Amino acid sequence: RVGINYRDQWGSVFGPVSYQTYAVNFDFRFYAMKEDYMAIGLSLVGDQAGEARYSMTQGHFTFAFMKKVLGGRGYRSDQYLIGGAQLGFGQQGINWNSLRFSRQFDGQAFNPTLPSGEVVGDQSEMYGDLNAGLMWYGLFGEGKSAYGGVAFHHINAPNISFYGDIKETLYLKYTIHGGGELSLNRDMTLMPSGMIQRQGPSTQVVAGTGLRFTNRDWDDIALRVGVYGRVSGRTGGGTTSD
Repeated sequence: RVGINYRDQWGSVFGPVSYQTYAVNFDFRFYAMKEDYMAIGLSLVGDQAGEARYSMTQGHFTFAFMKKVLGGRGYRSDQYLIGGAQLGFGQQGINWNSLRFSRQFDGQAFNPTLPSGEVVGDQSEMYGDLNAGLMWYGLFGEGKSAYGGVAFHHINAPNISFYGDIKETLYLKYTIHGGGELSLNRDMTLMPSGMIQRQGPSTQVVAGTGLRFTNRDWDDIALRVGVYGRVSGRTGGGTTSD
């Protein structure tokens, strides 16, 4: 499986400095034993945000093992336990020349030739990054399944500071997620899912459902529509939703 994603967000607000994200990923699953699987993968993600073009680049190698814990003859379900880990690198960057500081105001307009009075840093040193997760997955007949799991990112708490003598730790992020598929009739299934994520002072909850329609005459073609909502915490307290 190969995936390519690109997002350009809030261009109507920020114009040429809109939030941009790109991602490229590859993964491959193969038999490890009679009913177990192994998987390997590679991913690359880049992100730029705001006037300063604050950027993040991360690349990871992925390894996972899928162990069948229940199933076979005499069972009405197949259940798996999946463990995975990612080892990679990351780097943060910023375009200091695009920033404007109050000391560069000459009384009438912004003057980029005036000193900013700021200690300008550099890109962060390249850092190692470790992620890991565990998930349970069950198949309970045609159009019926469920899953649930937990994942931890930046377990090693890497230093992302732009200044060599100052430590700025990348917060540990954890995710709890779950969902499934429930058959409504021969052609339609309901696919609810949700997740809770927390990283440092930030929290968000996303939940909703999709509706999958397939014509059984064409098993490899399906259409999905869905509605999801998100609730996140505000910096100064309270929550917001979309």
